[in-house]
Amino acid sequence: MLSIATIKSTGVTTNYFAKDDYYAKEEDVDEASMWYGKGADMLGLEGSVKSEEFRLLLEGRLLDGTRLGRTTKVTFPSEVNIEQLLEGKSGVELRLNDVLAMKLADGRKLSKLLDEEQLKDINCVRSSEILDVKDNMVKVRHHRPGWDFTFSAPKSVSILYEVGGDDRLLRVHEQSVSRALDYLQANAVQTRIVNESGKSYAQTDNLIIARFTHDTSREMDPQLHTHSVIMNATQLPKGEWRSIESRSMFRMKMLAGAIYRAELARGLKALSYEIEQTHADGRFEASVVPKEVIKEFSTRRQQIEERLQNSYVNDAKRAEEAAIKTRSYKREEDRDKLRVIWSSIAKELGFDAEKAVTQHRLFDMDKQVPSRENSENIVDGMALRLDQDIIDRDYMAVNSASEAVVFGAAKLGERESVFLEEDLIKEALVHAIGDVTVDEVQEAIKDNAKDKQLISATLDGKQAWTTPNAIYLERSNVAIMWSGQNSVSGIYTLNDLQSELDRRGFTPGQRGAAELILTTNDRITGVQGFAGTGKTYMLDAVREFAENQGFTVKGFSQAAAAANVLQQEAGIESNTIAQHLIDMNKLLSNRNSHGKDKRLKNTEFDKQLWVVDEASMISSRDMFEFLKYSERVGARVVLVGDRKQLPAVEAGKPFAQLQRAGMAVAEMRNILRQLNEHLRAAVYDSIDGHARRALERIKDHVHEIVDKDLRLQAIVKQYLALPSEEREKTLVLSPANEDRVKLNDRIRHGLQLDGTLTGNKAESIVYIKEGLTQVERARASSYETNQVVRFKRGYRSLGVEKGEYARVIGVDKKNGELTLRSFNGKEIRWQPHKLGGHSKRGGVAVYREEKRDLMRGDKVRWTDNDKTRGIHNAEHAQVEKVTGNNVTFRLYNGEQLEIDIAKPENKHWDHIYTSTVFSAQGQTASRVLIHGEDWRRNLTNQKTFYVGLSRPKLSIDIYVNDKAKFITAVEERTGEKSAALESVKRAQRDSRETTSKTARDQSKQQQGNGSGLQRRGRIIDKDGLVHDNLNYNAFGEQRVLKQSQKQQRERQQRQEMERETSR
Repeated sequence: MLSIATIKSTGVTTNYFAKDDYYAKEEDVDEASMWYGKGADMLGLEGSVKSEEFRLLLEGRLLDGTRLGRTTKVTFPSEVNIEQLLEGKSGVELRLNDVLAMKLADGRKLSKLLDEEQLKDINCVRSSEILDVKDNMVKVRHHRPGWDFTFSAPKSVSILYEVGGDDRLLRVHEQSVSRALDYLQANAVQTRIVNESGKSYAQTDNLIIARFTHDTSREMDPQLHTHSVIMNATQLPKGEWRSIESRSMFRMKMLAGAIYRAELARGLKALSYEIEQTHADGRFEASVVPKEVIKEFSTRRQQIEERLQNSYVNDAKRAEEAAIKTRSYKREEDRDKLRVIWSSIAKELGFDAEKAVTQHRLFDMDKQVPSRENSENIVDGMALRLDQDIIDRDYMAVNSASEAVVFGAAKLGERESVFLEEDLIKEALVHAIGDVTVDEVQEAIKDNAKDKQLISATLDGKQAWTTPNAIYLERSNVAIMWSGQNSVSGIYTLNDLQSELDRRGFTPGQRGAAELILTTNDRITGVQGFAGTGKTYMLDAVREFAENQGFTVKGFSQAAAAANVLQQEAGIESNTIAQHLIDMNKLLSNRNSHGKDKRLKNTEFDKQLWVVDEASMISSRDMFEFLKYSERVGARVVLVGDRKQLPAVEAGKPFAQLQRAGMAVAEMRNILRQLNEHLRAAVYDSIDGHARRALERIKDHVHEIVDKDLRLQAIVKQYLALPSEEREKTLVLSPANEDRVKLNDRIRHGLQLDGTLTGNKAESIVYIKEGLTQVERARASSYETNQVVRFKRGYRSLGVEKGEYARVIGVDKKNGELTLRSFNGKEIRWQPHKLGGHSKRGGVAVYREEKRDLMRGDKVRWTDNDKTRGIHNAEHAQVEKVTGNNVTFRLYNGEQLEIDIAKPENKHWDHIYTSTVFSAQGQTASRVLIHGEDWRRNLTNQKTFYVGLSRPKLSIDIYVNDKAKFITAVEERTGEKSAALESVKRAQRDSRETTSKTARDQSKQQQGNGSGLQRRGRIIDKDGLVHDNLNYNAFGEQRVLKQSQKQQRERQQRQEMERETSR
């Protein structure tokens, strides 16, 4: 694995490695350290790391005389004269900390004279060098020393190397580290350039790295690892040294770790060791080392310390050393004793590490084909083999890298229409761990691009890729919308509608939306409405008007709870999008099987109005299927949502894309929800992405608490201090699930103390859905033992029925087979790639188990649907009675439900005192408490900030770890989903080598790869449906071809004929 630590103190870091004896001594060169990287070569650094060189580089003092860093001024109160205090200290190298520790004549420390804000501002420069002093001002140079990238081998590899004595593994480890660092050096190094033109970033390709390799952890167990200390310095092409902008390196942490693991696994396989992947992110262990041994060596510190100290009993000279706690064993003599202890412990557990290594050495030699020159001495052949570059050995099938890239693109493509090349490389390496290298994957990406299976794109200025399927879906959505323009008659004329609308008291936005929906000639329209603008109230009126004209209005949403709210508050019969697509597929399949026309026009659907709520949360694929069915039956569609709020979990942003493509849209901007003027203004600021301005408006309700435990406790304290009736109107939000669970537990503890939760406690297991993509569910290696699988449909060949649950008890990743045990004791052999795993809507659901308990008064949220019992996903319920495992709930609709929570079908619930922001979209509360952290890249952005801020009517309190960083994080991260057509266009426009003719040819080729056939302004999709009046420009964008007056007259005549026929 790879961990990254920011080095904050030069002195502490230098002392840390000095204590470990990593540095080279004059009399004994320590081969465990070395300089590495092009930057080191430029400075003439080679061989082992010397302590003084290491310290100077951490301080930003390069060997060529360059000084890196920025200057900062610290001003003390006017009563303090720093110059006088420093008299007599000339020639002494002082740090700001030295000044802060000085005392005045009255005994006060200078640090106590600065207020809290000043201390916070100078916190990162406390150890900085003082450049100048004048009166009460101190000028310091601040330079961030660097970063410690620590690559750690799997525990089993450390055991084989350190306990088993397989020294070859050290070289494999070192080469794997080198390959990961080489990739970072070539792709992740940037420096920031600030000049009159503004701020920009320059890419470089050189790093200065001090590498320190060791084989023991602080827990005194075998742990092969390398500290790669990257100095904060890189050289521009013209020779100027600059500090590094580290965000790219941090962003590529997961990829660098994947490269290390892939190269290491490849090396182990080359040495005849089999590996077993243990985690979905590619972590693995050597199969030869038993799991019990790996586990025990991770928890043996106390036992090893006792045995090590006992080994000193008869050695008086070492008696004092035995008492030293801080890494005294990290000497060669102590390491020998540790190896004896480790070997003894392993043998006690039934594992002989030395024997296992010997067997693999012999097995590896048997695989060689000796020549005449070395057949007489196999040992010489082995020595020759150790001199070869093990990592680069051609060990796998030619097509494995390409297959890994295809898998990676399919997995990433389910979540994003466009994905970065670095993410694709990482997924491919994880998929084929040990079978492919990063170079092979990069070559396979180029091959797939040549074959048009990957389409080049640009994302945030970086190389990215999309797929023909993503382009097809986006084009088709726009095509269906365009084909429905000017194709229907309005439900009302504008004149007939005016008097009806006058009586409703609508805002201008509500009125405009109702007018568009009821008078449009377009079959597909949209309502773009900010949070809290009264969209549901408007839809209630639209339903009434449409029903008066003989129309049936149906509602749809992604979540069952949201569909129920739409039904209850707007009176619109509603269902989930997923269920609607299933129902329509069955309906049309049945009708087609009886020979009826695919398009099914002039049926009961002609006078149906389909209203889609929270349309921003619908993916490209779901939108395509929904619009395709609406086109085939002739139903009208209204997409209602807010493109500024949270997008779909799956790929695409079709609601925003359709608006950009010319869908008729009414905008609702008049926010009604917030009754507090400052809060409403803050919501408008958040819509515009101005987090700083928004938080300034509510600054008295923004609380900065650095320590997470104290921060969570403050939220809990505020919530519990509210009267019970106020708690009912309060929403607690946290971006991450792990923090949500912690807040739930603490709130429930407080509710037990104040008597809100009473009576018997029913302990239970709940099922938490694993976030597997469709392609992951079809891959056996994505599963782990003890996970629970529920079959959403019956499979006769497996002998399972619909709704049956089974536990994973074995994973055969090599053959792609899982062994399951159903809850009635039956054993099932299942290959998910052949059956059930690929199905999107009817296959399987995968869960992990977590412990929960229930008491009378508890509130829960259902996490799955069971319509037969009135349970809807995301709806709330309250516990009224607990008797053993039998729990009686009061449901959202007021009805009672008694269930046995020990049964698997009754484990789909969780406590609801805290929600994630994603599940809170669409909810309203009087008061909201939000937990925020700047470092959560995928959860802290403009969209989550806007959704959280727009939930309350009256007040909000936001608790953050760092206010300044939180503001920066929100303003820099839009949270936008990617769109294939936009990103492809951007890539083509940015490419200097692409001419307009080449772009047009490429667009036509992409259309041929699954996008449909274009003929004289028409596109024929895969289903054979013809979309008229369309064309594509050079960048894959669609545009409407103007119709002639004759074509318009023909269309109107056809519509009149259809109306007559329907009568």
